[in-house]
Amino acid sequence: MTLVAQQPETECGFVADGQVKTDEDIKQLDDKLNSKEYRRQMVREYTLPSLALIELCDNLYSHLDQHEVVVGMYFDLQKAFDTVNHKILLQKLCGYGIRGIVHEWFRNYLSNRKQFASINNIDSDLDNINCGVPQGSVLGPLLFLIYVNDNS
Repeated sequence: MTLVAQQPETECGFVADGQVKTDEDIKQLDDKLNSKEYRRQMVREYTLPSLALIELCDNLYSHLDQHEVVVGMYFDLQKAFDTVNHKILLQKLCGYGIRGIVHEWFRNYLSNRKQFASINNIDSDLDNINCGVPQGSVLGPLLFLIYVNDNS
């Protein structure tokens, strides 16, 4: 969905695709985006990221050609779990009241982790991991959300 500049005379939440969107429109769109069938369709249509990018650019240029203001926010969180600073995360956990033995457990959970790469049965040296949360774990997503949430 492409959002365009909101018209001051409208009383709705936003203007999208050049049309005023009411609360009912927003609810219908939300229901559609959250339906399993829609998600399956999107996976089928956009199995290649380049196809999604081509459609995005086409939609963007179409609105720009019509002299509409186009606003978009895109977040690539693919590598975000690897960027979590352990010191900051531990401080945030303290801010949420996690102290003492439990805080020490989290510090131990995050520290002294190592990784290596293996290509054609040739292994690299072990290297320390100084940032990031363990991926594929139950706690990883929770720790990431705590990290990105600003509780200060």
